[in-house]
Amino acid sequence: MLFAFKSLTPKDNEMLIFLQENMHALEESAILLVDGINQPLDAAVKLKQNEKLESIVRDGGEKILAELRNTFIAPLDREDIYRISCKLCDIAESQRGVLERIVTSSIQTVEAEDKILAGHILQSTQIFCRVISELPKLKKHADKIDDMCLKIVAVAKNAQTLYRQSIGNILCQDLSGESLKRQDLLMQMEKVQGLYANVAILLRGVVMKYV
Repeated sequence: MLFAFKSLTPKDNEMLIFLQENMHALEESAILLVDGINQPLDAAVKLKQNEKLESIVRDGGEKILAELRNTFIAPLDREDIYRISCKLCDIAESQRGVLERIVTSSIQTVEAEDKILAGHILQSTQIFCRVISELPKLKKHADKIDDMCLKIVAVAKNAQTLYRQSIGNILCQDLSGESLKRQDLLMQMEKVQGLYANVAILLRGVVMKYV
């Protein structure tokens, strides 16, 4: 993992390494989310695995906070690092929330749109992993990072359109218990996608500071 951060001093790169470790945990979490959507009957097992990944992200966030407290010089603006770290913790919690809704609501079947939305979440996670890996070379790859952030925002817009269409279809039907459960599940996935869009917009602002 350290090979991506050779351009930084050992002390400088720790915070970015923690961010990258958190992103790898979020990517694994997103894969579990997709698996849980595709196979709802296995969601309880995926949820337990996801809870461990959420703990990794939260522990990483605490490590970053400790480094910020103890280090005056940071590879990026200290407040930006803290805000990014907090956003990743929020995403971890929200991704776990998707699986929780499948388990607690005993959802046994999902629609094709639900699977597409889950795929959008994984796509955003994978793009964001690449964004974090480029942060040590921010000045050199600013345009590349900005383009990837724009892709995340575009994925979020597509997901929002699909979410609204799906909710509209539900409201046109009988609001049975199963429909309400699905509506809650869709809202949670839309929340996750929105968080990715928010952190992408945040990072576009970070890029502007260094170009």
